[in-house]
Amino acid sequence: MGQEGINFDKLDFSTFEKKMAAYLRTKDLYKCVLPAPQTETNEDKLSRAAGWIFLACEDHITHHFGKDDSPLQIWEALRKTFAETGQGLHLQAVMTLSHIYRADCVSNDEYVGRLMEAWRRCTEVGIKFKNNIVALFMIGNLGPQYESFRQSLIGSGQTITVDRVKAGGFWD
Repeated sequence: MGQEGINFDKLDFSTFEKKMAAYLRTKDLYKCVLPAPQTETNEDKLSRAAGWIFLACEDHITHHFGKDDSPLQIWEALRKTFAETGQGLHLQAVMTLSHIYRADCVSNDEYVGRLMEAWRRCTEVGIKFKNNIVALFMIGNLGPQYESFRQSLIGSGQTITVDRVKAGGFWD
């Protein structure tokens, strides 16, 4: 489903919330999800905002709100149900970083980009990974076709860093 590349499937509410807010702004509907006194009162806009949010959610998500809920009620229900806080937020960030695999990416550039974004997100929520630890995630999740590259890094005797992995010549 999803609108304009926005698809909410329980995995990352923070990203969904940002993208959906930006999308609603482009449609002049963002006030529909703001609490009073800023809340939109135009029924047409409220209906359109509720529709866009609904369409951006996968079917197994939509049961968390009612068909007659306002956009603000839907927004708050999603936030209450899926926004991670505390240790849940930390776990989500670490799980994202540790579960990015080269095989799931179209290119090495995409793979590295997704890893760098996940590392940034970990840092943003207060989890600090040293550069060499992120580099180990990078080479560990490359896949079997990169085994010789992985072994050359491990056997080099030098600290494996993100920059060394990037410069290592495993690119497409």
